[in-house]
Amino acid sequence: MKNSKGRWFLSILGIVGAIGMGASLLKASGTTFLLLILLVASLALTFLFIKHLENRESLRREREKVEEELKQAKLVVENSPAILIRWKNMPNYPIMMVSANIGQFGYSQEELVSGEFTHADLVHPEDLDRMNGEIESYTSNNIDRYHQQYRIISKKGEVRWIDDLTTVIRDRDRNILEYQGILLDITDRKKAEEALRESEARLKSIIAVSNTGAWEYHHDTGNLWCSDEYFTMLGRDPDKYDANGSANVSESWIDLLHPDDQKAASDHFFEYLKGGSAGMYENHFRMKHRNGTWVWIWSRGQTVKHVNGNLSHMTIGTHINITKIKEMEFSLYKEKEQFKTTLISIGDGVISTDISGNVRVMNRVSERLTGWTQEEALDKPIETIFSVLDEDTREPIQNPVREVLETGKIVELSNHPILVSKEGIERLIEDSAAPIKDENGDTTGVVLVFRDFTEKKKSQNEIEYLSFHDYLTGLYNRRFFETEMKRLDTERNLPLTIILGDVNGLKLINDSFGHAVGDELIVKAANTLKESIRGEDILARIGGDEYALLLPKTDGAEADELVRRVKRKLKKKPLKEIEVSVSFGWETKYHTTESLTKVFKKAEDKMYKQKLFEGPSMRGDAIHNILATINEKRPEEKNHSEKVANLCVAMGKALGMDAYDLEKLKMLGLFHDIGKIAISDSLLSKREELTEMEYNEICRHAEIGYRILSTVNDMAEIAEYVLYHHERWDGKGYPKGLKGEEIPLPSRICFIADAYDMITSDRNHLSAKSAEYAAEELQKNAGIQFDPKLVTVFLRQVLPEMKYSVEEMPADKAFFQ
Repeated sequence: MKNSKGRWFLSILGIVGAIGMGASLLKASGTTFLLLILLVASLALTFLFIKHLENRESLRREREKVEEELKQAKLVVENSPAILIRWKNMPNYPIMMVSANIGQFGYSQEELVSGEFTHADLVHPEDLDRMNGEIESYTSNNIDRYHQQYRIISKKGEVRWIDDLTTVIRDRDRNILEYQGILLDITDRKKAEEALRESEARLKSIIAVSNTGAWEYHHDTGNLWCSDEYFTMLGRDPDKYDANGSANVSESWIDLLHPDDQKAASDHFFEYLKGGSAGMYENHFRMKHRNGTWVWIWSRGQTVKHVNGNLSHMTIGTHINITKIKEMEFSLYKEKEQFKTTLISIGDGVISTDISGNVRVMNRVSERLTGWTQEEALDKPIETIFSVLDEDTREPIQNPVREVLETGKIVELSNHPILVSKEGIERLIEDSAAPIKDENGDTTGVVLVFRDFTEKKKSQNEIEYLSFHDYLTGLYNRRFFETEMKRLDTERNLPLTIILGDVNGLKLINDSFGHAVGDELIVKAANTLKESIRGEDILARIGGDEYALLLPKTDGAEADELVRRVKRKLKKKPLKEIEVSVSFGWETKYHTTESLTKVFKKAEDKMYKQKLFEGPSMRGDAIHNILATINEKRPEEKNHSEKVANLCVAMGKALGMDAYDLEKLKMLGLFHDIGKIAISDSLLSKREELTEMEYNEICRHAEIGYRILSTVNDMAEIAEYVLYHHERWDGKGYPKGLKGEEIPLPSRICFIADAYDMITSDRNHLSAKSAEYAAEELQKNAGIQFDPKLVTVFLRQVLPEMKYSVEEMPADKAFFQ
């Protein structure tokens, strides 16, 4: 371009110079003017020729540039998934042009443009009429750009879905000349959409068949959407509820809940949402059917996660009608409880003998059935006490105890022998006898168990549990465990280990905190065991506080480590400040010849032996923890107990008691109100006058304290004193209404000390009174509430040593309940 400008400049200078020269010549001579004109024309032609050459060069470069761009565009189109196509506005739409990438469907440009195949030939026959109809609709409404989706058939016969973006080409009169299209293969997308539709259809079918209702809750708006099945299972019309999830659906959920379930179900759901957990929400509750009945619902759900793993603000779930299952559960539970009550009411007679077959122990049932008391039968031969005849021949039969001593095996008498009592009364019985073995496996005696078959109303139908799971813990029950023992008792599962566990202190927990907390203890132990075992292990609750584990391919060392691991976990999970304690015993079967039943028995024996060591220690610690809990919750109780203990000891010293009895008095004073652990704090702290029901509830603390302390052997005597420390001298006290010296001396002493400290201390709505006032009250009630002799000792010998700072109060207030 720079050189071109230079040539232009030189040409112009030449023309200007020539004109100037011509003008000079004209002035000089008119004859030379013609020459000048010729010169100018020559120069102009030269200029035009140069200009023509430059234009040709520029056009050549522009053409090359356009050709290069077209070449690049062609490459882009040919390598693009989008196919460019033009077809005429004629029947079957003959193809005018198509890009080379039509080859992805097996066709070449030549065979399409040549007319061998038209655009209509490519379209699936089932879609052709629809495509033509859509084109007619678009074009007749002057729509010149539109989308279509239809199937084409490749040259190999494959069916492919196409998205067609078509542009209509018209002339100035709006007549259609041709069509231009951009075709895109959307087969994979269509397959995905179809798979999604099928999945949704399957899900809907599953929901419909399984009687399951779906729901969706939005955390931010509080809106609840429910599927039609949700309402159908309740006999409701879905059209009467807003399908878009307006508040009335949420309100209807609450309204339809059983009154007893409303708060618990609502609280449980919103606690789940509040916790922000990605885990599973699960709940059971009742909802009202349109016919007035209650439908049990199992509700399960989970908060949806985003792709990045974060929790969304939407929870989805299902409602399943489990009414029949619940009815079955209730029926099974009822039958189970009836069966348990029956077993409790049917007592068995038990007699144990020594190695010589002489009687050592008898229970009351055996005394009643044989007619012999234990004192009478002690050391007598078993044949004298337990005389049996053959039911048919009435001939004496071999005593089962002797047979066990001879064989060392468990013996069960066939049929039903006749037991002849001391009084000559004959009873049909069923019995069994088993050896008592020591730790070395040597027989040391026999235990004989028998029951009165003549009074038994039920036949010998086998009683089976009707379910395989324990309702409280969710663990397997005894029946299932015994079935699994048989199933797993194979060589490939050796070594096969059985572990038995027994929860320590369950009765103590029940008496102290109530059975609900006792159930919590059972569940806590069960859950700890459950989280400590493998998937192939069997864990069952085989009794009220007993668990059994069956561990395939596990030796004794591994069982020991499992027990240690469980104990470590339990130590970290105290209940009501009391350490959860379970005693374990285990045994392993290493050889196929060993009896798994005997392995179970050995494990059980070890467990009970371990319980003898761990149980008392646990209960002792628990009692001290209970007392510490009371003192921590109500510091005034600690002060009161210590004062009562000191007063009791002072009374004991005044009476000349020895150190052993003084220690018992001290313990009585410290523990006399331990039963208040089971009385609500609100009742103990109530400042208003108590109702009769509330008064009776507080009076229970003496009996509760007795039950708590009696679980520890060393505290049995103290427990009895605690039981009677509110008995009155005139017999109008509680709990048994003992009178005078029927009341144990320590209890009478504690009653006086307790009353004195209550008068001279601030207690709820009553202000502390003076020692003089307390002395007057004790003297006034001597011989009525209190032992008069002990009151005299207290006033003359103990009180002068005591110093309390107190305030006055009206004399008409009652202090002694």
